[in-house]
Amino acid sequence: MSSSGKVLMSWIVLGAFVASAAFVLVADPEAQAVHAAESAGLTDVNVEGWAWFGCGEDDDFRYNVSATNINGSHVDATVCCGVIKSCTVRY
Repeated sequence: MSSSGKVLMSWIVLGAFVASAAFVLVADPEAQAVHAAESAGLTDVNVEGWAWFGCGEDDDFRYNVSATNINGSHVDATVCCGVIKSCTVRY
């Protein structure tokens, strides 16, 4: 295979990876937000709606959530997710 063929194949593989990652996140972004909050130690997570503020410009999905923290207290948080990056929970 020529070097230009190898470069083209590399771009095709990269494109397929990005497309599959985007599909997984876009398939159910609210479920991703709940999973991220639960992974951060929160329980009884409820998605309250779209978060207009509190996330970075690279975040494609952003949700306000309410949950119970490890101490049993009610907390409100924002879950920020990007197609290329993972989700983060911000308090």
